[in-house]
Amino acid sequence: MHRSCVRLLQVLIAAASLTPGLALAWNALDDNFFYVQTIYWDLLNRAPTRDELYGGFDYLEACGSDTSCQRARQLYMAQSVFDSPEHYNAQGLIPGHPQFQEVYVWRCYTGFLKRQPESTGFNFWLTYLQTTNNYGGVINGFLNSTEYRGHFGDP
Repeated sequence: MHRSCVRLLQVLIAAASLTPGLALAWNALDDNFFYVQTIYWDLLNRAPTRDELYGGFDYLEACGSDTSCQRARQLYMAQSVFDSPEHYNAQGLIPGHPQFQEVYVWRCYTGFLKRQPESTGFNFWLTYLQTTNNYGGVINGFLNSTEYRGHFGDP
């Protein structure tokens, strides 16, 4: 088990032993090794290589306990993997294609949420993307959604 996981478990056990009946909120995505592995599985349907895993981990760990830095780097990492030629080629995403934004939003649903989009949510994100051209904002919305985070523990 990685040192950050061991330390987190020690803190959780200590907190639980000091506060009987305490319900601890925890999400596996907050562990940097787990996060890197999950992004690769969700978007590329494969495990990261050793270099990708440790490079991503080190990149996220550089934030220390700065939560805003951590979230910004998580988003950057996810967007980099999402926008990689490997992902685009595997999913038929062709930048500049007339349906690129529709496919982009659809892929966020199937990659992150593991389901088909419902029309209301799909139309919301498509309109957002068409009016703002903020692809990072779309990915951020999915990464920080209650539904996505709920797959890995307390949202």
